[in-house]
Amino acid sequence: MSEKNNVKTICIRFNLSKPLHRKAYDFLKMQSESKSAVVIKSVADYSDNHERDERLTQKIISALSGVVNIPTTSEKQMEESISSEIDFDFLGG
Repeated sequence: MSEKNNVKTICIRFNLSKPLHRKAYDFLKMQSESKSAVVIKSVADYSDNHERDERLTQKIISALSGVVNIPTTSEKQMEESISSEIDFDFLGG
């Protein structure tokens, strides 16, 4: 496979009226290394941290499952349960 086939290009748009976009854009502007290198490192670090957080969460749940009764309700079931408890007439709905 040639070197050209190994290079991929993406376009990133920043909406500077959104604080998170502005923060990221300002951060990239201040970097002395290539913008691509900064984005690549940031995404890789985020991915590594996310995977590590997921593994840690699973370990904590496993460790606590013998000590505490952790409900296994899905998010949808939980939303339905909460929705059934809300007095929509009071809220005007």
